[in-house]
Amino acid sequence: MEGTITRIAGPVVEAKGMRGVKLNEVVRVGNEKLIGEVIRIDKDIATIQVYEETSGLMPSEPVFATGRPLCVELGPGLLGSIYDGIQRPLDAISAKHGSFIPRGVEESSLNRKKKWAFKPVVKNGENVKEGQIIGKVMETPTIEHKILAPLGLSGKIKGLEAGEFTVDEPIAEINGQEIKMMQTWPVKKARPYVEKLEPYEPLITGQRVIDFLFPIAKGGTAAIPGPFGSGKCVVGSTVIFADNRLTTIEKLFEDAKKTNMGKIFEDEKETIIELNNPIIIQTFDGKKIRSAIATHLYKGKTEMIIEIKTSSGRFVQLTPLHKLLVLDKNLKIKEIEAMHLKKGDFVLAPRKMELQGAYQQIGAKFDFSDESLDNAPRYLDEELAELLGYFLSHGSIRNNKTVSFYSKSAETRNRIKFLLTKIFNFKPKEQCACADSLDIQSRPIVQFFKQFCSQNSQDVPKELFSSPESVIKSFLIAYISDSYHISENELEIEIPSNELACSLSYLLVMIGVVCKIKEEGQFRISIPQEEAVKIVTCFSKEHVGFADVAQASRISCHCVNRNRTITVQNIIEANAEEALAEALEHVFCDMIEEIKAINRPMDVFDITVPETHNFIGGNAPLILHNTVIQHQLAKWTDADIVVYVGCGERGNEMTDVLTELPKLVDQKTGRPLMERSVLIANTSNMPVAAREASVYTGITIAEYYRDQGFNVALMADSTSRWAEALREVSSRLEEMPGEEGYPAYLASRIASFYERSGRVKTLADNLGSISVIGAVSPPGGDFSEPVTQNTLRVTKVFWALDANLASRRHFPAINWLSSYSLYAEKTDEWFAKNVNQLWPSHRINAMKLLQREAELLEIVQIVGPDALPEKDRLTMLCARMIREDFLQQSAFHEIDSFCDVQKQFAIIDAILFFYEETNKLVSASVKEIEKFKSLEMIARLKYLSKEDVLKEVQKIKSLVKEEVSELSKRDKTFGVGR
Repeated sequence: MEGTITRIAGPVVEAKGMRGVKLNEVVRVGNEKLIGEVIRIDKDIATIQVYEETSGLMPSEPVFATGRPLCVELGPGLLGSIYDGIQRPLDAISAKHGSFIPRGVEESSLNRKKKWAFKPVVKNGENVKEGQIIGKVMETPTIEHKILAPLGLSGKIKGLEAGEFTVDEPIAEINGQEIKMMQTWPVKKARPYVEKLEPYEPLITGQRVIDFLFPIAKGGTAAIPGPFGSGKCVVGSTVIFADNRLTTIEKLFEDAKKTNMGKIFEDEKETIIELNNPIIIQTFDGKKIRSAIATHLYKGKTEMIIEIKTSSGRFVQLTPLHKLLVLDKNLKIKEIEAMHLKKGDFVLAPRKMELQGAYQQIGAKFDFSDESLDNAPRYLDEELAELLGYFLSHGSIRNNKTVSFYSKSAETRNRIKFLLTKIFNFKPKEQCACADSLDIQSRPIVQFFKQFCSQNSQDVPKELFSSPESVIKSFLIAYISDSYHISENELEIEIPSNELACSLSYLLVMIGVVCKIKEEGQFRISIPQEEAVKIVTCFSKEHVGFADVAQASRISCHCVNRNRTITVQNIIEANAEEALAEALEHVFCDMIEEIKAINRPMDVFDITVPETHNFIGGNAPLILHNTVIQHQLAKWTDADIVVYVGCGERGNEMTDVLTELPKLVDQKTGRPLMERSVLIANTSNMPVAAREASVYTGITIAEYYRDQGFNVALMADSTSRWAEALREVSSRLEEMPGEEGYPAYLASRIASFYERSGRVKTLADNLGSISVIGAVSPPGGDFSEPVTQNTLRVTKVFWALDANLASRRHFPAINWLSSYSLYAEKTDEWFAKNVNQLWPSHRINAMKLLQREAELLEIVQIVGPDALPEKDRLTMLCARMIREDFLQQSAFHEIDSFCDVQKQFAIIDAILFFYEETNKLVSASVKEIEKFKSLEMIARLKYLSKEDVLKEVQKIKSLVKEEVSELSKRDKTFGVGR
């Protein structure tokens, strides 16, 4: 059947001549045969939502019916695959067509060439029923894929034998119909099962706040509401070193839109630019700083910024998910998200940027004819750079007629005279000795200094960043001359502007000198004594720079003779690994002195560096990452199969999933996590209609593995963007809008999706489950908006993310007062049987303490903590122990990242035992209780292994009893506890 396009409205297309087409049938639209689905039929007019970009589509182009609904291919080879929203394999498309998916492209979802070793589990002649397991295939080293009899087909099986087959080769016959390892299934039709069972077994995540307080059962549903994420970005004012110049990342983005833009992908929330000509940036490859290319620029929005200041004065504002390179206590370089950093952490910053510079031709041409000057500078060499350094540090222009240099040092003035005479063949007029100045009254020379080294900009000549190292050194040493003073451990230089301080810091790094930037009423650059030695030795050796040799010697002696004090921290140790030692020749470790979260909507930017995923930027050089995501649930959940659906995710966030998730190691098997994962990638710059398809594609694949008897965890991020797609398509269809413009059927669509979760008895008489965890992104964090409310009506677990907890560095940032789980009582029986019978009562008592603390905090805000009775102050102390020593958990600590349920119980048992015992002290001061050694021991429990914790808890309980007994005897206040 072939129809004709009559109307195009974004992703919605109308076609006439489509009589006989079915609802939800897949059609091919236009000359490029774009994939679409029929969503409405009126006589012979079909309304189609197109899953690909419709720009350029024209009326009168043909529409071809396929006679089948939107289906997915199911069989061996799904695990480890990365698909788009309609199950096109992105790896295969990328290999053939590059980074972007061409319109109308077709590619088999499952590999048709790969052969799988098939082993039958039934015999020829047996009666098999639909959904029964007839054979097995080792899909990955850890997952045995069960081959199921096709649904709707039962009878005697024939021709079944072991061997190697591709997914589309026959392996048997049932009632004369060929059976293959691959089968297809329509995505919007739920796969059948025998019976849905009540969930009772918890899905263990290893996250204490989830497993202990708000568990999700296998086969359950959970919602994670939080504001729209902003990916791993930096604010627009962030300085970046690109194409041998300093600029801001915002200006780089705007310039690219004007002159260097290839493809652009844009919606209301983000813009992604593919660069025609890649930008050269500086990056850290794990060993050294080197050049690399950037291929894309990104602009988005965020609601929160993390502001970081380091001991060297480096300052950067970035999104909570942006990673920095950190050296941990085991001398390992790790990538850690900004929201998980804390004061005292060491981040990596460049020590030396090795650039291949060349002598730069001066861009502006100057007219020297009227002044009878014999020569004029055409290239920026060492002597001209030195003169420019003196001018920027010591010079000024008066009345647009005179260039003046000021210096109290006669040697410096003589050096300036020499340079002016040699470069311009012009002898300056020296004022009286008391003035300490040199004057040059020459129109072209004034013009030269105004245009080439403008003081209005208070910045260095841009040509310096592309110059040889010797030219940069000449400029710096001249600038430093007479502009410094020496403190006990540092050489300090006063700088008139932040821009100039930034430029000088980059120039210093280019010659391998580490510096600090200070802002104490006036900008200053300070160079630690061990770094100052490098400058003095280098320049005195080359006989350029410090004209006053005595001053140079004094600095050198001062630095050499003082005891070595490392101001900018470098914590490399003698036994560090060789690779780390090599890396620390090119980078140094800078300690975080201040970190805070700022809640403020603003634009953020990012740059894609495919090779290394980081770039050099900041007010002083810092290594900034450009990819990130949190994988805790996927990494630690005890589900057999993980299906991740990126539904309308920002392009750079999805890039991070595709690059970072394959690197994760499955803690159960030691194998790559991708061997039991399927990724569905549908970014926000893809057509909105494909968002709905991605959700259904993911849940259908999850049902297929559930039918094999696996426990599957499906994570959909974010269902809010799916709802936005429904709203847009609904408006194109001119349907009556519901609340906030969403369609009236929003609630039923959300419910039908989550309804496909559950723990079931399969057609193969196995037990399988699908646990659905959906992220909801309410605008502005408004939980009363329709998507969040309709989601909460059908999900039974609510993990409320709290921005205030995140800003206080409390992670996971799940609010224990706003969150809830309707599975808690159902899972209590399992925990009581498999962990400890006191688990249910401990959970209830811990929640009571946290709720009582919240009530007391309201009183404290009015009357202050000193007005509280000692019993209430003890309650607050123990509630704080629960928050800080139990609920707070580090995703990047090798032990604390995952907490076994036995260990969870042991820790909370120790805290509640402490509360019970100290509560027997009738009137003891809480200040005395806070001195108990057992408090410190409890705080360290989460960082110990499970075996050590179980042993340590018994020691803690004995110590608590001793400390309580000793305090009660001393104060004679022992009584009966309540």
